[in-house]
Amino acid sequence: MALGIDATRDILLPGIAAGLLSTAALGVCARLHGKHAAAPVSAVSHWLWPQEVNQTAHPKPRHFVAGLTIHLLMSLG
Repeated sequence: MALGIDATRDILLPGIAAGLLSTAALGVCARLHGKHAAAPVSAVSHWLWPQEVNQTAHPKPRHFVAGLTIHLLMSLG
């Protein structure tokens, strides 16, 4: 029995859209609280660099890229 699931239409596009919209919402909420817009997304980069956990208030580009990658991959989950 075929389920008729198209990976791009049914998984990738909604997942990427959800990830991008939630990233934007995180950035807006951070700015409303007086924080750097990238801070919430960058915070999960402590999985990769635990010794730099306190540096996400002013994240380096690698923290943001790693955090965004993790966030978007989890939105596909």
